[in-house]
Amino acid sequence: MKRLGIAAAVACALLSPAPPAGAEATGDTHTFVTSFDGTQLQVHLMRTDRVADDGAAPTVMIAHGFGEAAPSDPDAARLAGAPTVRPVLDAGYNVLTWDARGHGGSEGSAMFDSPDFEVRDTQAVIDWAATQPGVELDGPGDPRVGMVGASYGGIVQFLTAAVDHRVDVIAPGYTANTLAGNSLAKNGKFKEGWGLALAGMGGVGNVPAGLISPLGPQLHGLDPGSVTGLTGSIVAGTVTPAFKAYLDVRSPHLYLDRVNVPTLIQGGTSDTLFPLENLVNDFLTLKARGVPVKLAWNCEGHSLCPGNAGPLEAKFNSTVIAWMDRWLKEDRHTDTGPQFEWIADNEDNYRSAVAYPAKQVGALRGRGSGLLPLTAVAPLSSPGFVFIGAQPALVGLNVPISAPSGDSDVVGFPVLSLTYTGTALPHTTWVYGQILDKKSGRVVGVQVTPIPLTLDGKRRVVTLDLNAIATRATSDSQYVLQLIPGSAIFGLQRSTGAVTFNDIQVSLPVIDPAHRG
Repeated sequence: MKRLGIAAAVACALLSPAPPAGAEATGDTHTFVTSFDGTQLQVHLMRTDRVADDGAAPTVMIAHGFGEAAPSDPDAARLAGAPTVRPVLDAGYNVLTWDARGHGGSEGSAMFDSPDFEVRDTQAVIDWAATQPGVELDGPGDPRVGMVGASYGGIVQFLTAAVDHRVDVIAPGYTANTLAGNSLAKNGKFKEGWGLALAGMGGVGNVPAGLISPLGPQLHGLDPGSVTGLTGSIVAGTVTPAFKAYLDVRSPHLYLDRVNVPTLIQGGTSDTLFPLENLVNDFLTLKARGVPVKLAWNCEGHSLCPGNAGPLEAKFNSTVIAWMDRWLKEDRHTDTGPQFEWIADNEDNYRSAVAYPAKQVGALRGRGSGLLPLTAVAPLSSPGFVFIGAQPALVGLNVPISAPSGDSDVVGFPVLSLTYTGTALPHTTWVYGQILDKKSGRVVGVQVTPIPLTLDGKRRVVTLDLNAIATRATSDSQYVLQLIPGSAIFGLQRSTGAVTFNDIQVSLPVIDPAHRG
């Protein structure tokens, strides 16, 4: 399975294979587009041979992830969160890819999907596409165009579609809703593991492909404002005010009220940078506005799939192509499938529901109590940082969860309620909750959620949702809630003391896919 770009230290394990920059397969060798500020962007236009009578076809733009380079060959390996190029060409679409600024053969420094830079770059690429032979137009300067891609390449779709009416369809995957609120941080706690990874990627991860740019070696780099924000937030343990402001202007949630085009949203159950909450919030916002929208959960994203990812590549390709057929080609006979599809992390087949949210018809519950020591050198929940995902805890408090009487779809956000007392210095801290599948020995979805606590000796209550999960429970399932003091994703415990959980209650949602929620 391919993963999205992370840091140079883990690139060998996580980066999707990228073709050599400049390896053009359609006769447009070393083609560059000049952006608004003079930055040269390397583009690759791969034309389909399945064209209309006028020799033109609609175009699908594939945006790559952070630290990656654009595929330039029809037979290039698939980037995670994007369709494989060849099936898109065979379906009757031109494929247009480009190296974002600060990546691959393009010039400049990555600006973290700035609306003033990467979005304007994307508009310049659309301008260029409108002048190319074989590209279907809706009007002068207006190509018939859809966008796909994940992560960094998903954010830019939302932002571009919000400001440029020429974008007709989008299919963002494994991407953000609010960068500071539920991506790089959660419940006020910064993801220190991811902060380190992204800061490292900005330093060296974008350089290799740039060294062979036909423009000459491009050393690349990451916008200093983002590096300062990442490192400052790692030190603070929370997103600094300046970095929050920086991230907010790049966050899709501020732009969704201007996104009016059909939108296919795909999320990753094992994505620990952009957990499913991001995609769900994007989906629900657009659905409430009446925008045609579909939601799919795959076992892929910014981490390793803990189980069997199923027929991921074929499923991803067919889902995207059907969406483009329906909305970009405007073929009303194309069936895009149910509104919600997902794969459980302990199965290898996709399931579906008539709508999202599906109706909740029950819950798997657990209840317990106990003492959790907190120390500044508490062992991490994961024995290593190699894929920045949650693992069974070495130190923690376990609460058994009841099994269902029969096969059940456990899909959605577990609810956790804690009644607690404790003392620690500093008083304000976080512990972490995760759902362990004891039969497989894996944390469901490799997801862990920070839980804010105030340990000043007073009795307190906190109730919150854990990160969404998707699993298939049976009568012999053995799920456990683990409360732990530290996390590879969020960092070591910074307080010293202990917390007594007088009452722990956890509820995992069981849904009926056949009925609307």
